[in-house]
Amino acid sequence: MSTSTSRSAIPDLAPQIGVKYALLPQQVLLTLLFAVLFLHLNYVPLYHTDLWGHVAYGNWILDQRALPQEDPFTPLAEGVPITCTAWLGQVALAQAGRWLGHEGFSTVFALTGLATALFLGRIFWLQTRSFLMVFAGTGIVFFVGFTRHAIIRPEIFGNLCFAAILWLIIRAEIHVTWRTRLLGCFAIPLVMGLWANLHGSFVVGLAILGLDLLGRAMEVVWKAPNPLYAFTDRALIRKLLIVELATLATMINPYGWELLIHSLVFPTNPNLNDVLEWFRLEMISAEGYTVGASWVLMAVALRHGRVTLKPRDVLWLSLLTVAVCLRVRMISWYAPIFAVVMVPQLDDIRQRVLAWGSHRFSDWRKPDWLNPSFHATLLCLLIVWVTFTVAPCSTPIFGGSGRSEKHLYSKETPRSLTDYLREHPPVGQIMNPQWWGDYLAIAGPPDLQVFMTTNAVHVAPQRVWKDYLDLARGRDGFERRLDLYRINTIVVHSALQPYLAKLVKGLAGWSVVYEDELGFVAQRKQGSAASTK
Repeated sequence: MSTSTSRSAIPDLAPQIGVKYALLPQQVLLTLLFAVLFLHLNYVPLYHTDLWGHVAYGNWILDQRALPQEDPFTPLAEGVPITCTAWLGQVALAQAGRWLGHEGFSTVFALTGLATALFLGRIFWLQTRSFLMVFAGTGIVFFVGFTRHAIIRPEIFGNLCFAAILWLIIRAEIHVTWRTRLLGCFAIPLVMGLWANLHGSFVVGLAILGLDLLGRAMEVVWKAPNPLYAFTDRALIRKLLIVELATLATMINPYGWELLIHSLVFPTNPNLNDVLEWFRLEMISAEGYTVGASWVLMAVALRHGRVTLKPRDVLWLSLLTVAVCLRVRMISWYAPIFAVVMVPQLDDIRQRVLAWGSHRFSDWRKPDWLNPSFHATLLCLLIVWVTFTVAPCSTPIFGGSGRSEKHLYSKETPRSLTDYLREHPPVGQIMNPQWWGDYLAIAGPPDLQVFMTTNAVHVAPQRVWKDYLDLARGRDGFERRLDLYRINTIVVHSALQPYLAKLVKGLAGWSVVYEDELGFVAQRKQGSAASTK
């Protein structure tokens, strides 16, 4: 037997890679898009606001193995019962901090944000089967809601659950199989039950499911000759079952059904009327510009798109549009819904433009480099690997010191000022900016009696909140209120409280004991103690 014959008789045992793993250049660009998004989120500095309040709550829950009955960090809210609507999200952040240090907060934020974007990107793909529209839809969500992208708080878990719910709904409609329907019946209630413990925004999910049910009922009644046919429509019955199971699932929490009532009435708290993110939408603002741009895009898409809107889509978009106009913070939920409803319209316009161009460029042939290739697959793997190695989240694996404190914390974080207070603990009640209260409570000296924190705004008695605003703005009766609350130490943010800074520095019997580029600390001089009358 010849050598060539013997070799040909030996079976080829080399592993073969299936053609399905060969990717397109468009997928390389898409991988790059999500990689850049992940890096952006991972490098967002830790803001000085309520992140630290949520982490403090999470640490308290982990240490005490119980939920607090009142705010443990704000003495002036003593006796006011609280409902921890985000207890599980707070515990998740606090545990990440214990495992990975403060860099762990950014890691959780980046992973959660990436997962949210992937869910939404999958929705856009299911709707259009176009990589370009995945780019467009993701870009729309980022642009419309960019003012909320740097906020690290339990709300990020709500955003993830929201995207997952939308994906389950859209997937069940496009892939009409018993498996997708069964998955929706079990997965949606499961996600809603988890969401109810992660963040109080779960009521948005219930509203989305309820409008999905109402939209289907409107379709059946409109098309059926007899409205009673709605009681025999399988899709409607399945959606009704999902709504019922999801509602019951949200009641599996430490507060039971009372959590749902609390979350519904929470926005009516009068103290929130003075908080920026609970203001009505103003067109002359960052949020106003992006929402206004979305309305312009909506007008163009609806004018030229030919995809029939479902009643459900109209209900979704109407609800979230009204919500974002009433409360600007609702832009986190408006942006994904807007993109999910508008992307099919934009894709229809894209297809008609391509059809028009195909007649003018009929002799154009797609080059070979646009075909699936294992080179594209390797390039995608390289992008993922490089992204992970340069991201701060890789530090625990590869070692290193991670980001410096200058880059890890936002510039507005009063680290030096807090170090001074830790070295010179104030006695008794202090007056502080509300937005610094959370950081002072967690990083300041033990048992520091802060006047107000971001997390305590809705807990503080209304009289205390109004007095805080008067003190923070240096209004008439300033010294009387200092005496009333027996305040001997005042913390001032120089840039955001210029009038108060001038007032405090001119007070008789007070002296500035510490000052840096962010703010200063003033204390009563000895012999001029606060009046208790």
